[in-house]
Amino acid sequence: MQNIATERIHLRASLEAKQTIEQAAALSGVSMSAFVLEHAYQAARKAILEQQQIKLCREESIRKP
Repeated sequence: MQNIATERIHLRASLEAKQTIEQAAALSGVSMSAFVLEHAYQAARKAILEQQQIKLCREESIRKP
């Protein structure tokens, strides 16, 4: 993911979630924004891929007699 960041994402979190993310980001040596973006991006790609695979499996099962 090497694109130039031009878009913003705003979110609200509980104090516990924020502190946990801050700690994980610090342990990873990256900013909180970089940590959240990378993990959300990877989770989104995984969710999309899984749905595409499910769709393909369904289509294959319909084609087989």
